[in-house]
Amino acid sequence: MKRTVRPATEYCPHRPNREHEFNAGLYRIGAQFSIHVRDFQSTLDGIIACTLLFLLLLVSSLAGLPTAGLAAFYQSSLLRTVLVTALTLVVMLVYARIVRKKTLRSRLANPKESLAASLLVLLIWGAVWGLFGELSKTYHLAIEPTRLNLAPLSLCLGVLDGLIVYAYCAERFVTGIGSTIGILISSLLAWLLFVVASLDSALYLLPIAVVLAYVNARTASALGPTVVMGFLLAFFYVYSGAPPWVLMTREAGYWIMTAVSFVSAFVAGLSLRKVPLGRVSYEQNSAI
Repeated sequence: MKRTVRPATEYCPHRPNREHEFNAGLYRIGAQFSIHVRDFQSTLDGIIACTLLFLLLLVSSLAGLPTAGLAAFYQSSLLRTVLVTALTLVVMLVYARIVRKKTLRSRLANPKESLAASLLVLLIWGAVWGLFGELSKTYHLAIEPTRLNLAPLSLCLGVLDGLIVYAYCAERFVTGIGSTIGILISSLLAWLLFVVASLDSALYLLPIAVVLAYVNARTASALGPTVVMGFLLAFFYVYSGAPPWVLMTREAGYWIMTAVSFVSAFVAGLSLRKVPLGRVSYEQNSAI
């Protein structure tokens, strides 16, 4: 099933004349920001998955669990998120089976290219971002012993999140509403899941999530982004980018971390232009 929301230029046979500058401006804005829905069912599948996941996360947050100390608090929060994410994945499998009569799968046309590109992006982004902090002394990676034993659990959660975001939602959004909007929505979802799991507003991880979604869209393979998502969540759950300044100026260091992260992600994204990756058209294929 395919439905198309066409640009405003296709609905109006005559462009507004110069006498109505205000209407002409709205006409141009409407044409620029129109969304082309290429596959309505794919888009709907992605929205259902996002809604289901965050609804279950909200419901799980209302359940009070007895915790003793900070370590137990982190452990209960991480374990709860793992269980909710796994349950969401199972429900999506059942949903895909009932709706499409097919098992859930993701395109794996270029698994080696996807994994290589994702690891390259992670290496470049992490090197630029980490070296700037260490050399400028504005922030550094500080280990948190409280969460050290939870690294395997956070790695598992990162892989599950990657399966939901990159293997399911990103593919459907790219198929349904195009690469640009699909990359934006899926990367925001990946970042929000990290925030929920880490109990932190780690805005500096949003740029790398965007680049990973871009790798997923170019290679049509969720293998690389899923693996890297697990590494990122496990690493940043144990380490925290902490500025060594006093608390009064800690916010400034956080925004520097975020700004450098965007620059690092831009450099990593430019590097992908030099790497020959397989290109797959999503227009002629269904979401599942």
